[in-house]
Amino acid sequence: KEYGTLWQKGVGTKISLGEAVEKALTESDNTAYLLLANRTEKRDLKHVMEGLDIDIAIENTEIIITAKHFSSILKALYFSSIVGKEDSQQILNLLTKSVFHDGIPAGVPKSVPVAHKIGVLDDELYQDCGIVYLPRRPYLLCMVSHSDENEANLRMRKISKMVYDYVSTTNNGEVTP
Repeated sequence: KEYGTLWQKGVGTKISLGEAVEKALTESDNTAYLLLANRTEKRDLKHVMEGLDIDIAIENTEIIITAKHFSSILKALYFSSIVGKEDSQQILNLLTKSVFHDGIPAGVPKSVPVAHKIGVLDDELYQDCGIVYLPRRPYLLCMVSHSDENEANLRMRKISKMVYDYVSTTNNGEVTP
């Protein structure tokens, strides 16, 4: 499945790298992603992946990122361990503006921000990974569903709600009566 609308603007359209980053993170825009991938040196990407301690095979411009990889990336952003705090916060802020409201965000109250990124492989493997900014108890949740999109969204919403309900009712590991 192709995501994003940048391709509709046609060949020769010019956008800034910042706009491409925003579209890639908020809309999962594949054209923006390809633009960024083509502008990124493989050695720079390899350096970042080594810093994250994850092994990702790079073939052409396509990278398969697993839920484990996504969780490592989000933890590195949350703790600002690869890029500086300001850049990490800017990326996480963009991820809270995702146009995709199914999956993790569907299982938490709308007032709770969720910095998340979806992934789809061959219209049969759906992934959502994000940080749920529950006050005083933020948590990371990553899910993968091998199903069609509707079933994946339903499963992820239910699991996200179960996790949110549990985490929001605990106090130092103890369930609040």
